Amino acid sequence: DKETGDRIREYNYSGVKVDEDYKRYYPYSKLCSKVLGFTGSDNQGILGLEAKYDAYLSGTPGQILTLTDAWGVEVKNGNEERDEPEKGSNLYTSIDINIQSYAQQLAQKTLEQKQAKSVSIIVMNPENGEILAMTNEPEYDLNNPYELNSDLLISSTGTSKMDLLNNMWRNFCINDTYEPGSIFKMVTATAALETGSVTLNDHFTCGGSAIVADRKIRCHKTTGHGTQTFTQTVMNSCNPAFIEWGRRVGTERFFEYMGKLGLLEKTGIDIAGEASTIIHKQENVGEVELATMSFGQSISVTPMQLIRAISTIANDGKMMQPRVVKGYTDNKGNVIEEIEPKMIRQVVSEDTADRMMKIAESVVSKGGGHAAYIPGYRIGGKTGTAQKVVDGRYAQGKYICSFMGIAPTDDPQIVVLAIVDEPTGVSAFGSTTAGPIIKEIMNEVLPYLGVEPVYTEEEKKELQKNQVVVPDIRNLAIEDAVKILEESNLKANLDPDIEIPEGSKVVDMFPKPGVKVDENSSIMLYFNN
Repeated sequence: DKETGDRIREYNYSGVKVDEDYKRYYPYSKLCSKVLGFTGSDNQGILGLEAKYDAYLSGTPGQILTLTDAWGVEVKNGNEERDEPEKGSNLYTSIDINIQSYAQQLAQKTLEQKQAKSVSIIVMNPENGEILAMTNEPEYDLNNPYELNSDLLISSTGTSKMDLLNNMWRNFCINDTYEPGSIFKMVTATAALETGSVTLNDHFTCGGSAIVADRKIRCHKTTGHGTQTFTQTVMNSCNPAFIEWGRRVGTERFFEYMGKLGLLEKTGIDIAGEASTIIHKQENVGEVELATMSFGQSISVTPMQLIRAISTIANDGKMMQPRVVKGYTDNKGNVIEEIEPKMIRQVVSEDTADRMMKIAESVVSKGGGHAAYIPGYRIGGKTGTAQKVVDGRYAQGKYICSFMGIAPTDDPQIVVLAIVDEPTGVSAFGSTTAGPIIKEIMNEVLPYLGVEPVYTEEEKKELQKNQVVVPDIRNLAIEDAVKILEESNLKANLDPDIEIPEGSKVVDMFPKPGVKVDENSSIMLYFNN
């Protein structure tokens, strides 16, 4: 270190020389580690922005040209030429340190509370494609990138340290794909409206299942949703309805709009190592494959692809190029070059985009995404609960829970995607596991961005509503429990993506019996499965 080097210098020992070198230092340690990446011993970029922009950051090395003889010995008093080095540029990023810090703290808290494998959050500005925050907990210390930081990783047996490090460094938002589940219904709904396959006046009657080719695909509500409008099918996240909407769109147009929404190609975001879609070839898609893709199964996308698609819908149908770097500055802070926002294409009409925003808002205000509702703010969203695929099969009890939030829906400023991988010891629902993340981020970020709450008359009354005592509904069948809650002016918080068999017993609840809560509050129910 410098202190020791300076002490050695003071001795002026003959034959001892102290040579100086430089090393990258990261003052925020773990903050944004999987986006920034780190440098190696020679200061060459290894991962993330460090790797992607290494040429800009490194500059041009200098050199000294001297005259030597045939044996390589420098000729005394020979000519010498010097090419001075050029300093590298600094990167100016779109990451907002306040939003990033809050998202990372929230992800870490969720990781611990839900005992999850990982928690990922992306915050994006749909108007210009800028990434305001991207975190993947557990993050790692950029100043000690070769030190394993997780008990989960250390406890892995039969795995080399290098494999564990590669896993620790992975940016799930960019480097990996997952089945999005019901969030993907936003894509199906958009394609159905844009192609005219469905109108807002269309109805669908759900009887609890749908027959597709030679198999029966159940709805999460085994007793069925009954007759619903198109908007209600999105609010209820009704699988049989989306099987029908996908069938009407057809395989060819379904692939066309997945392509237009950027789900069949890499986003081109300026972070190294981006993965791409895993999907059936179009010619191999039959009735069953089209049906399952329509509600978000049998297709695997990156979180970055998914948030870009939803941000496109939120941005009046205009797709923007996602980006992290906004420009370059010199060492004095002078701007050398600014990177302007880039519009890729107009994907759907403004009319379709506006309709989808109203539908997304109804999902939060009245449907399965109510966990993200904040009085005074027009928030749209969609939940997703997907069973994980392990060794080619859906793994029992292993889920990825996600929630996509958009706000405000009348003029979207941010789109947030929260993903909780394999929560344990809790209800594995997108609404109850990832929904609270969206609510907390919106609650902090919207005022920070200058978006003020505007309360409706109904919301003003809600803020002054009466309180009721939570009844004890433990050990009751789900049907009876829901009925008793309704009689007490309360609602059962049931995730629309999870199938609950008729007659299932309530084994626990939150809040607990006897607690006073506002009328129309949602009560979380736990089942024996």
